Amino acid sequence: MSRTFEFSTPMKAQARLRQWGLCAKCGHSMNNSLEHAHHVVPDQIGRSGDPADVFLRSVDNCIVLCDGCHIAAHAHGDFRFGAVAPSDWFPYSHGKQEQAQHVLWGNRIALEWRRLSARR
Repeated sequence: MSRTFEFSTPMKAQARLRQWGLCAKCGHSMNNSLEHAHHVVPDQIGRSGDPADVFLRSVDNCIVLCDGCHIAAHAHGDFRFGAVAPSDWFPYSHGKQEQAQHVLWGNRIALEWRRLSARR
């Protein structure tokens, strides 16, 4: 069953490349690891068919996590429904060297979260 805001295979690959093949949370290499594409801004906030919600399936909203970090993201009650993990929860969103890009990305995530959650 397909989800409305599911990430495409090329989108997941692009996010993994942006992260230099590292888990966005723990920074360990995902080579030979089970990995998951994760919505930073939860896709449950979106409205099916609303063009304003295309961000939810964008590469900016896609983080690739190792299995353990993905479980942790969903186990943390604040991140599952209705709230977004702050960008500092994903310190390797742009690998280990791209701190300036990580900050810009975090600002975009915060902006989109505010925009989408204001409609509630």
